[in-house]
Order: sequence, then structure tokens, then C-alpha cells
Amino acid sequence: MARANNEIGELEKTVLTLVRRPRLIRRDYWRAEVERQLGRADITGGDRQRLCALHHLLGDVPEAGLTHVN
Repeated sequence: MARANNEIGELEKTVLTLVRRPRLIRRDYWRAEVERQLGRADITGGDRQRLCALHHLLGDVPEAGLTHVN
């Protein structure tokens, strides 16, 4: 379980950095990484919440050159 927590922590740092710099993001790749982690059986409820929040953040990042419409 500690390994999963470390991997999720690294993924969290990366996604939070990329959300602040949308031009660097390869959203499909990082969403797939988050989804892969969500598919693991050995993650805690807290880790699952963190991953869901990251998945949500990645979905809210506007594409480069496009405006985000609400």
C-alpha cells in the first residue's frame, strides 16, 4: 500500500504542476495514468479521493488556445 501511496503522490505533484501550465500538458496521457491508478485494488479510500480530484482537475484544463466555457 505504501508503494501505491508514493506513486499517487508523484502523480499528484505532476498533475498539479501541469494544471498550472496547460501548454505542457498531454491531458489524455495523464488522465489515463490517473484512471490506471484508480483501477488498482490496493488503494485506500483517501487515495481514491485524491485520484478522483486529479481526474476532475485534468478534465477542467482548457486546451491550449481555447477558452473554457462555463
